[in-house]
Amino acid sequence: MDTTWKNRLQEYCQKQKISLPSYRIKNQSGPPHNQRFQVEVEVNNQSYIGVGDYLSKKEAEQCAAKMAWEDLTAEAPEIIPQGELDPSPSYEQAIDTAVKTHLPEEYTSIEEYIETMVKSKGGHIRKISPPNAHGKYKFEISGSYRDCENIGRPHRKNQIYFIVDPIKRTYWQRCHDPDCSKFSSAVKNIPNEYTICTNKQHECDTTVPTLPNRVIE
Repeated sequence: MDTTWKNRLQEYCQKQKISLPSYRIKNQSGPPHNQRFQVEVEVNNQSYIGVGDYLSKKEAEQCAAKMAWEDLTAEAPEIIPQGELDPSPSYEQAIDTAVKTHLPEEYTSIEEYIETMVKSKGGHIRKISPPNAHGKYKFEISGSYRDCENIGRPHRKNQIYFIVDPIKRTYWQRCHDPDCSKFSSAVKNIPNEYTICTNKQHECDTTVPTLPNRVIE
């Protein structure tokens, strides 16, 4: 485990002038000679829990700090000195940004489906992480959409996220809330054809994906 995550998180909080990280043990298990720890950290009134458990409290704290740092730095815009601003990004830079923030073109309808679903309750897609080794994407959700199937209501502070499998056209919900850290909702299908309601009178348009397939290089 990288031992710099706590320092990175501390420096980020100082730079952003927000409350410093507060660590606490979430789970402690095992016999006295072989105890394992899971830690959560609170930053700016939001909690982040480390994934998995560790043989030492220090390692568990580094894991929690990593989760918090990655989420916070993805959410906050980078501060660039005025003299370093580039008013006209190159074509390559624009393409690189698009790849980082959207699904590949052939899966546009899937991204639209998730965006429409969360937008109906005041949410939006904050970040789409690159696919993992199994080809699944992580959709971080921000705004007021915090609906959690585990507790049957929205979370008060902590956000939720979706794991999306574009090949199988399925998704499921998970949480950043410490009490729901091990929860995964039932897998749901993303229909090939779906309906979007655009106003209060429920005048709806049926969307059918028509984008041509292309090979991801």
